[in-house]
Amino acid sequence: MRYSVLDSIYNAAVDQSYWKEAIDECAHYIGARSASMMSIDTVKPLMYDISMLSSHIRDRLTPEDLQRWATEYASHDREAYAYGMTVPIHKAYTDTDIWPNEDLRQREDVAFLLSRLKTLRKIGTRLTDNPRYVQMLAYQFDEHVESIPARYYGVVESLSPHVAKSLELGQIFRRLHRQYDAVLAALNHVGIGLVILQANGTVLTSNSEAQRIMDQSEHVKLVNQCEIRLISSQQNAVLQSHVLAASLASGGLTSAERIISLRSTSDDQPLILEISPLRDHLDELEPNQELVLLQLIDVASFEHCSVSTFAHAYDLTDAESSVAGFLIQGHSTGEIAEIRNTSTETVKSQVKSIMSKARVNSRIKLIREILKTDPPVN
Repeated sequence: MRYSVLDSIYNAAVDQSYWKEAIDECAHYIGARSASMMSIDTVKPLMYDISMLSSHIRDRLTPEDLQRWATEYASHDREAYAYGMTVPIHKAYTDTDIWPNEDLRQREDVAFLLSRLKTLRKIGTRLTDNPRYVQMLAYQFDEHVESIPARYYGVVESLSPHVAKSLELGQIFRRLHRQYDAVLAALNHVGIGLVILQANGTVLTSNSEAQRIMDQSEHVKLVNQCEIRLISSQQNAVLQSHVLAASLASGGLTSAERIISLRSTSDDQPLILEISPLRDHLDELEPNQELVLLQLIDVASFEHCSVSTFAHAYDLTDAESSVAGFLIQGHSTGEIAEIRNTSTETVKSQVKSIMSKARVNSRIKLIREILKTDPPVN
C-alpha cells in the first residue's frame, strides 16, 4: 500500500483538517474520481460529526447544489446508509447491490451527479460496527465506468480498516482537546517539553516546546505524528520499558519515575528525558486509562534560567549559587573553574556540597531539582 495514503489517513486522527487531503488520497489510491465520508455520533451528534467530500466534489458543487441535494435527493442516501448497516464492516458493496433492478442513469439523483461531477457508479464500505456511530465511506467512478471491476472490491476493503482506525483515534484526540484546551494552551508557556503517552507509547498530545525539541534534536524524533523514537535502538528499548513501567504506576501497581540522559559526547549539554506516571486522583480521565508523562528537558535552552529560588530554598552560599547557575548552562567543572578563576578542586567541592544540600547524586538530577524549584514558565 502506498505510504502517502496511510500517512494522510493517520495524520487526520491528530488534526481533523487533514481529512480533506486524506479523502483525496483515498480516491486516488482506489482509482475513483471522487470520494465522500460520513461519520456521525448518533448519541451526541454535535460532539462528533464529520462529513467530508473530496476536492473533485467540493470544487464542482456549489452551495446551491448541496442545498438542492439535501432537500430533493437525500432520501436515496438514506436508503444507501440503511443498506450499508446490514453489510459486514469493511465489506465492499456497490450501488447495484442496493438497487439491483433499477436503471441508475434514469434516476434523478444519479443524473444530477452525472451532470455536475461526471460520475456514475459507486462503491462503499461501512467503517465500524459500533452501533453508536454511523460511519460510511463511498467512492464515485467516472461516467464511462459502467461496471465496477472485481479487483476494486479488494482495494476498497484493504483501505477501510485504516480509515476506521484513524476515526477511532480521532475521537480520543477530539475529546482530549475539548476537555483540556485551556490546559494545553497553558502548557505551551512552559519551557519544558511535555508529552502525554499511552502505555503502548502512542502520543496523545504534546506542548510546543516538546515539538521544538523533537524537530531540532538529533536524539529524539516524533514518527508518524504519534510515536516517540530515540535514535539509539538500545536507548529506545530502555525508553519503552520505562514508559510501560510508568503506566503500571499510574494504576497504583508500582512506583516508576526514570531519567534518561542523551548526549553525543561527554562534553555536550544533555537532553534529559524524565518518564513518570500521570496520576488521576480525581478520576477525571477515562476509566482504565494508563497514561504517562514524558518531560523533555533541553539543557541548552536554559542559559538564562534563574537559580535564585533554588539557592534560597536549599540555603546555598553565594559561591554555590553561582556554580549552580553555570551547571545549568552546561558548563564542565574545568570551565566553571576557569570562569570563576579558581581551582577545579574547589569547584568539585562546591558541586558536591550543592548536591548534598539538594539530596541528589548526579548533575542530571541536580538540573531537574533546579527546574522543579522554579519551573521555566513564560
